[in-house]
Amino acid sequence: MENVQKDCIQSEDKQETKYIVHSKFLYWTFRLGAGFGNEFFYLTFFTFCLWNLNSLVMRQMVIIWHAGMYLGQAAKDIIEWPRPSSPPCARLENRYLEEYGMPSTHATVGVIIPFGLIIIGHRHYEFDFPLPLIVAFFWATVCGLSRIYLGMHSVLDVIVGAAIGIILIPLMLPYVEALDNFQVTSMYSPLVVVGGEIFLLYIYPNATIWNTAKGDTATVVGIGAGIAVATWLNYQLGFMIPSEVAKPYHIPSLFTIISMIPLAEVRHLIGILVLVITRAVAKPVTHKLFCLYYNVDSKDEETQRKIGMEKPQKFVAYFCVGFAAIFIVPNLLRPLGLMRMSFYTEM
Repeated sequence: MENVQKDCIQSEDKQETKYIVHSKFLYWTFRLGAGFGNEFFYLTFFTFCLWNLNSLVMRQMVIIWHAGMYLGQAAKDIIEWPRPSSPPCARLENRYLEEYGMPSTHATVGVIIPFGLIIIGHRHYEFDFPLPLIVAFFWATVCGLSRIYLGMHSVLDVIVGAAIGIILIPLMLPYVEALDNFQVTSMYSPLVVVGGEIFLLYIYPNATIWNTAKGDTATVVGIGAGIAVATWLNYQLGFMIPSEVAKPYHIPSLFTIISMIPLAEVRHLIGILVLVITRAVAKPVTHKLFCLYYNVDSKDEETQRKIGMEKPQKFVAYFCVGFAAIFIVPNLLRPLGLMRMSFYTEM
């Protein structure tokens, strides 16, 4: 029965369609576009922006990204539409086969991340729109089309996913500044944020059969909570003070930006190393602790799924990763003279 149910999610026959890649340019372009929505991209791109560009802009964008991912993943488990069948489509990627297809969360974040960064960034910096908009359209288009090219989503999946992002950005933009200010400065922030995230996981819809969407949602929710609590702690300890420079800020000259690249790369490499270690420790430790709490064998994945252990375990593990990104890494780099000091004024 389990195998039959998995076939329902994947809409998959015994023999998948074989394929030959005729255009390596298209193949690698859409492989790159698909990468804009995976964990490795979030780990590298998000952290680079947080540590080297502007953490305030990133925190506010993450609020919208968090909402888009939650709604998209929840919608998958409510609608329960299978992914395109193979045959007739040729499936060039198998990473997300254990999730339903409608809507495409890749398409959702493919809209939210670039356009969210541009619009929020323009509130804080002076720059012209044309070039960033071209980059954003390219980003969103390649990310969305990659799901069709790789055989992971139908056209309708991608359209609905992109629509979620298009609707969420204008709906949430008026409130992200107030939400970020609350999560940074309010004494009740950790209670409200962590409690709210746990509530969101509690009400997350249960799919007819198990799939990876619930665990991925717990990952996103955990990262968001970790970032919020870490920023709040930086503020409460007196590390963060408002900038005295009036907004909007001027973007540095090209020469200044180039001169900053070596230090930015060193900062990023050390930070990534810390996060990789944090993740490598947090995942097995939290898994072991929750197995002890629920009194289940650590190798009994079937029972762990039945009791829903995946949600709290991934939430706590990735809370640690988000917390490390905003609190541990900056405060480790600061005494070494490697941290960008404007990081502590971005509120």
